[in-house]
Amino acid sequence: MSAYISTQEILKLPVYTELGTSLGRVVDIDCDTEDLRVERLHVQSFGLTGLLHEALIIHRSQIVRILPKKIIVDDAVVQKTEPANQTSADPA
Repeated sequence: MSAYISTQEILKLPVYTELGTSLGRVVDIDCDTEDLRVERLHVQSFGLTGLLHEALIIHRSQIVRILPKKIIVDDAVVQKTEPANQTSADPA
């Protein structure tokens, strides 16, 4: 049985990865006009200070599930950054 959700309901939904990392809220949606399906979600995150961060664009292939109260996306959407190799300068 299929369930339907309107674009108005999708807007402002919180977005989480499969492991539960919060990515922000949906602020815009790109739809395919021929197939009438969601192609991309634009997700805006907020930092600890409440400042807007750069928006994420999540392709439909990365969406795992759209639920009535949240959207779950593939964990690969968020790439972990490796700490930079720090080399100490030897005194000359």
